[in-house]
Amino acid sequence: MPVGIVGLVGGLSILDQLKVTGNGAVEAVSAAGADSGQVEPEKQYFSKSTTLFLVLGVGNLIIGMVMMSLLGIGTVHLVIGGVALVAAYLHRTNALVSFYEGHVTFRKAVILPANRHVRYDSLKEVDGDENTLVIRYEQGGREEVVKYDKSMLDKLALNDIKLQLRRAMSR
Repeated sequence: MPVGIVGLVGGLSILDQLKVTGNGAVEAVSAAGADSGQVEPEKQYFSKSTTLFLVLGVGNLIIGMVMMSLLGIGTVHLVIGGVALVAAYLHRTNALVSFYEGHVTFRKAVILPANRHVRYDSLKEVDGDENTLVIRYEQGGREEVVKYDKSMLDKLALNDIKLQLRRAMSR
C-alpha cells in the first residue's frame, strides 16, 4: 500500500497546483514568480482530461497494489496506472492555449512538443459554434488553421478563448 499512498499524495499535489476560475478556465498556479526571469502567460487553458487521467492513474495503482498483495497479480493495473499518471502530467503541464502580452500560443495536441506562437496582429479569423473553435492566422506568408472542440476544452473555455481572441483582433 505505501506506493498507492505515494501516488495519491502526488495526485493531490497536482490538483493543488490547478485553479478553476469562474469562467471555467483551468489555470496553473505558478510556483515560480516574476523573479524567475521567465515570461509568465497571462492566462492558460489546459485539456479537460487532466482530472480523468489522474483519477484513472491513482485508481489503477491502488487496484494493482491490492491485487499484488492479495493475489500476486496486478502488474497490468500498475502499468496502466503509471501510464495514466504520465498522461495526467502531460495534460497538466502542456497548455493548449496560452495568452501573453503580445502573442498567443497554440498547441494542437497535448503530446506534441511544438507550440505555435502567433502575434495578435497575425490573427485573421476566429469562428466556430458552441462546441468548436476555429482560428485562422497568417504565419510565414501562409494561412494556418488551428481547431479545438469540446473533447479537448470545455464549452466555457472555448467561448472564453473566442472572446479573448476577438478582443485581441480588434485592438
